Amino acid sequence: MATSTSKEPQSQYRHYMPQSLLRNYAVHKDGYQPSTEKKGKGKSTPPQNLDLLDLKLGELKQTSLNSYFGLQDMYRDFDKTNTDQHKLEKQLSRLEEEASQILHTVKTRFEAGKTEIQLSRKEKGKLRKFLFIMLYRDTLYSHYNKSKEEHDDVDREDMLQYMEQKGFKQPRDVWFANTSVFLNADIDVNNANPLDHERTKELLQTMKAKLESQAYPPDAAWFLTNIQGQSMHFCTPNAKEDEFLMTQNTYSE
Repeated sequence: MATSTSKEPQSQYRHYMPQSLLRNYAVHKDGYQPSTEKKGKGKSTPPQNLDLLDLKLGELKQTSLNSYFGLQDMYRDFDKTNTDQHKLEKQLSRLEEEASQILHTVKTRFEAGKTEIQLSRKEKGKLRKFLFIMLYRDTLYSHYNKSKEEHDDVDREDMLQYMEQKGFKQPRDVWFANTSVFLNADIDVNNANPLDHERTKELLQTMKAKLESQAYPPDAAWFLTNIQGQSMHFCTPNAKEDEFLMTQNTYSE
């Protein structure tokens, strides 16, 4: 009789800075010489490296674009009862792809000399959600990546009570559940009529109540503040030739 065995989920390296953004900092390898032969429609080989300043060694070096700004199994749910331990990463990838397309459009129009760029309400909503998730993912390691016994932050009592109510075993489980809720939240509260303020207020209250019932309330409030109470801005350097230095641990600050 044939028997079936389930394979152990593979370990995966995941970027906490989306590669669609990271490619904007890519450079060609030192000594690179562009080919004189045309490839396709005259397209050159895209750069695949990053210039890095190693502060410990005091050296400027290069590394592969794929090997930096990431961690091993960053979004993997190690619960063995979970049949898809990389489900959250797949959800995040879809949002990142949508956001990268919007940002690429903005960048292309700006480089073409456009001084004004209009985004639809739906596009702005996706960008707001994307930016919050980029910020929120940092809390996985600064706040949630501890055992229940080790969790000693100021919200310890509230967290443990919430975990008991929801049946979570570890704080990390709360983060996974919260992130899934935020990824799937419908934040387009003005989809019927932007000028109908009473209807907007009603929808906001409904969304707030729903989020607070599905996610850890302090984090749900944080999500709503970022989505509703903050504006987005695109910033560019005064001089095109200016370089931008980004440290390894400040992307989500």
